[in-house]
Amino acid sequence: MSALRISTALLFAVFASSVAVAQPGEWSTAQTTYGTVSAEVPCAKEAVQTKERDGTEAVRCDVSGITVYLFVLKNEMIPAFGFPGSTIAEIKQSITKDADTVYLTDVSVSGYPAFFSEGRASDGKVAIGVVELDDGRTVMLNVQTDGSEAADAEFSSIFVRSWESLQVTKP
Repeated sequence: MSALRISTALLFAVFASSVAVAQPGEWSTAQTTYGTVSAEVPCAKEAVQTKERDGTEAVRCDVSGITVYLFVLKNEMIPAFGFPGSTIAEIKQSITKDADTVYLTDVSVSGYPAFFSEGRASDGKVAIGVVELDDGRTVMLNVQTDGSEAADAEFSSIFVRSWESLQVTKP
């Protein structure tokens, strides 16, 4: 799971900008640039960062030691950012082999094959939800903590709420 933590940080670095940290308790629905996906995030709408670059859509929300990322990537872009593999099956296989993986569950989101997983990284908790679109793109929801006790305590409820609200709106 630590590879996923590093990869999401690298991916969002491509979209670098100043980070607005939200106050705990505020939630809003974040949508990617082209409206491909949406999910609830623990930030007020004005604190949600949305970027697009070369077809990659990215959303970021930072709140009290927790960062929520939502990406839509072309499958061929996935390895360029250090993710293990370029298909949902390869990513899933890599996560399954990771000793820090706590669980991995297969599901579907808006009728698309998906899975979600939670684990530990060297400096906190990390969870990822992956949805395979049928047009050669992948959706990733990633929630990670800074390892603080307060962030780790809120982590699961934030991931669950964001994941359960995730919708593919314009595939």
